Amino acid sequence: MSNKNSYTMSATYPFVRFSLSKNTDSHLYAPEIALILAAGLSYVFWPVDLTGFDTWLLFVIWVFISGSLISLALTNMKYLLLPDRMLKTLIISVSFYVLTAAALASQAQSGSAGDIILTSLAGVLVLGLIPYILFQVSSGRWIGGGDVKLGAILGLLLGWKLALIALAAHLVLTYLIIFIIGVTQYRLPGKLQVIPSGFIWAIVAIGTFVLGNYFI
Repeated sequence: MSNKNSYTMSATYPFVRFSLSKNTDSHLYAPEIALILAAGLSYVFWPVDLTGFDTWLLFVIWVFISGSLISLALTNMKYLLLPDRMLKTLIISVSFYVLTAAALASQAQSGSAGDIILTSLAGVLVLGLIPYILFQVSSGRWIGGGDVKLGAILGLLLGWKLALIALAAHLVLTYLIIFIIGVTQYRLPGKLQVIPSGFIWAIVAIGTFVLGNYFI
């Protein structure tokens, strides 16, 4: 893909992609199944009862974010890119989620809007600063600039506590995948040189968001 900034999320977004292209057989229905599973698990493990407009609004925004992460992972696996335009769409939806959660918490007097925003900003430091340091130390060999941006966006979504869990999970999953690839490709002439990190970020972010609160 010559121009990564021209790539739109809708081309690989679950369900939406069917209306844009007939060439969907290469992915089967994996994106749609992944989104349904993410939405189902989120519904089951949602921290509060989905009884009012405010809780359903946050849930719907989160499902959209889940679909965006799946779309981004699909693009990353196919092109080994994390396009800026897709990241911009993601950060807009994540920012909307955080601001909505803060406004609803303040309105319901169930929490401080400032605390929610500060927690999210601290998450940016956890999942944005550490990848940035790795990017600078390795001169882009270990991790790319797209990973730094995506990490910061997910840190904003998760907050610093869940961001720490996500960081640990990302490291474990990355090394596990490297080990599996190393074993399966041993003695093969054409080895995989680049791991699609967007796929790892998507699994970690969705899993941490849905289940992370049970660990803190």
